[in-house]
Amino acid sequence: MSIDSRNSLRPLLQALALLLCLGTGGCAELGTQPGPGTAEMQYAAPRERVKQAAVKVLTENGYPVFDDEASGARLTTGYREEIRTIWNWLVVSRFGIGRSRVRVDLTDDAEQTTHVKLEVFHESKDGLFSRWGSGDIPLPQAPDTFLRLIRDELGLL
Repeated sequence: MSIDSRNSLRPLLQALALLLCLGTGGCAELGTQPGPGTAEMQYAAPRERVKQAAVKVLTENGYPVFDDEASGARLTTGYREEIRTIWNWLVVSRFGIGRSRVRVDLTDDAEQTTHVKLEVFHESKDGLFSRWGSGDIPLPQAPDTFLRLIRDELGLL
C-alpha cells in the first residue's frame, strides 16, 4: 500500500473505532441485578414456636407481618416502616431511597425441628423521579441477621 492510501484510510478507521467504542461503551455498566437475599437454617424447635419468634422479630424491625392462613407455613411482610409517622407511605412510595420486604417459608423437618428459608427483597433508587429497582441489601436487613435474631429469640445456641 502506498502512503497516500494509508492516509486516506486513517479517518475511516478512526471513525469506525469511535463508533465501536460508542456502541459498546454503555455495555460496560450493564450487570446482573441483585435478586432477593436468601438464607436457610434449621432450628431445634416446633414450627409454631419458630413462627411466633419470626413474627416477633419482623414486627420489632418495622415489618407488618401477614400469615398465609391456608398452609400456615409462609409469612410475608409489607414494606418495612422506615419512619414511625403518618408520612411513612410517602417515604416507601416516593421520597425514600430504599425499601424492603420479607418472605419466610417454614417446613417441618422432624417432630421438633423446623427448616426456615428467609428471603429479603430490597429495592432502591437514585433520586426522587427514578424508578425502584433491585438493590444491595443493607446489613441490618440482611437475611442472616434475621435468622440470628430468630435464633436468639428462641433461646438456642
